[in-house]
Amino acid sequence: MGPRVRARAVRMMDTLASGPGVGGGSVSGRSGHARAYSDMARVHTDTVCFGLDNSTHLKGNTMAERRVTIGWAEGLHARPASIFVRAATAAGVPITIAKADGTPVNAASMLAVLGLGAQGGEEVVLASDADDAEVALDRLAKLVAEGLEELPETV
Repeated sequence: MGPRVRARAVRMMDTLASGPGVGGGSVSGRSGHARAYSDMARVHTDTVCFGLDNSTHLKGNTMAERRVTIGWAEGLHARPASIFVRAATAAGVPITIAKADGTPVNAASMLAVLGLGAQGGEEVVLASDADDAEVALDRLAKLVAEGLEELPETV
């Protein structure tokens, strides 16, 4: 893959971050999150596909992460995934989830979380490079580890 492919991928991510939503509507209230996910995707693309050092893209932020064992017997499937995605969305910061040594996906996306195929007892990694991510990651880690049946008021 050459520089032209990378440039095209970057343009597509920037368009997703700032362009219109599905059907020509705007990405109201989510453009900041979309930009953050675009930046995270760019870092991942640069590192994995092009072998570039991602430190220039992270702007000095360090990635906070929590390693958690899934407490739901059925894993992150259907109802537990729905509870988790709602909590991740309510956190207000961009968060990713990945199986241990797997590719991170958007924690606020039901399809992405279901696509992980994370089973009960498996370890997952929750991560974010947002400034105020520590509290959000702690709450999500508790939710996943304890396998709660409902979204707690504090999440």
